[in-house]
Amino acid sequence: MKKSIFFAAVAAVAMAATSCNGGYKANLSTDIDTLSYEIGVMNGSQLVQYVQMQGVDSTEIGDLLDGIRDGLKMAGDKKKEAYFLGMQMGMQTSKGVNQSIFNGDSIYKLSDKNFLAGVKDGIDKNFKVFNPEKDAQSVDPLVSRVRNRILSERYGEVKAASEKFMADNAKKSGVKKLPSGVQYKVIKEGEGKLPTDTTTITLHYEGKFTDGKVFDSSKKNGQPVTITLKNQFIPGFMDALRNMPEGSTWEVYLPYDKAYGENGTPDGKIKPYSALIFTIEVLKFGK
Repeated sequence: MKKSIFFAAVAAVAMAATSCNGGYKANLSTDIDTLSYEIGVMNGSQLVQYVQMQGVDSTEIGDLLDGIRDGLKMAGDKKKEAYFLGMQMGMQTSKGVNQSIFNGDSIYKLSDKNFLAGVKDGIDKNFKVFNPEKDAQSVDPLVSRVRNRILSERYGEVKAASEKFMADNAKKSGVKKLPSGVQYKVIKEGEGKLPTDTTTITLHYEGKFTDGKVFDSSKKNGQPVTITLKNQFIPGFMDALRNMPEGSTWEVYLPYDKAYGENGTPDGKIKPYSALIFTIEVLKFGK
């Protein structure tokens, strides 16, 4: 897709949103008026998709347009530009930290007061409490400690339930265990060879939570999947596949550390510490 001058998304929705917001009618009296309008249309035609990628809802396009209007007015005013840049930095920092440390959980956030105090000391080179050149190695362990504590508080019950499920499941008839900790039950024993790293594997799969609710299925998607053992799928899935002869069907039980771990999925569909169940049907191997 050809990039326009500064945005990126879908015209009809954007234009509909402008009419709802009011006050944004073209008046093309001069060449500059026309040029301004045409540049606006080029950007607006891609606007909705872009802002949705940034987390802005399509119902908030009117507010976005008001922000663009105010930004156009403050361009060239150094004080206002600095203020706007600071606003952007603050929002981006808050969103980035919230996702990377707090797993997108809005209950937790940085201390605004202490963050700003740190920024000021950094600008002033006041490194009495923390020196970013000497003490940077201490940040990662602190991030891990804070993150693990919050995840344990927030998802402790999910973790305990996953561990109990795996322990109880291991005692069931027909359930076996791979060295990695992945459990499996053979539904159909294949008679072919085991795959190698270069084998293309065509398969069907169905992913379920431990309560039996399906979250993904290749059959529901309409076609099998073809992968190799070099693909970057969740580790427990690949562990099982590595041990499945051609023609096999297994029910596979993944402990959370062999599934999506302590992070879950970015969309929140699979929570942190979730044990998962997959039915994997190996249809055929290829070169």
